[in-house]
Amino acid sequence: MHTELHGLESNQYWDKVNRMKGIERGERLKIRGEIDRIYQNVVGPLTLYESTCCAQQRLELEQAGFKDVVVWNPGAERCARLPDMPPQGYRSMLCIEAAQIAQPVHLDAGQSWTGMQRLRLT
Repeated sequence: MHTELHGLESNQYWDKVNRMKGIERGERLKIRGEIDRIYQNVVGPLTLYESTCCAQQRLELEQAGFKDVVVWNPGAERCARLPDMPPQGYRSMLCIEAAQIAQPVHLDAGQSWTGMQRLRLT
């Protein structure tokens, strides 16, 4: 199975695994092992492509109210240490989470804030 995420090109990120900042250069982020990144100021929709030998699925993700995106997969070694995941669970999961990390939302009493993430399988 091959998994790629489209829509993050040119976005800055903080790579928590390698403890470094970077800019996504490729058109598609290829998921090939452990990844834990915070992408900042993501403006467009994202598309997740998953290919097997026989088919390709596409998941479209849109968000509103959030500026950041977390992309996370524990990889084999870290997954084996997680008590709430099966040992091979990393092979069938990818967290793509709408987030507001770089500029957190602060609300005073009586204020409100709305955010959403929409997923559509095509």
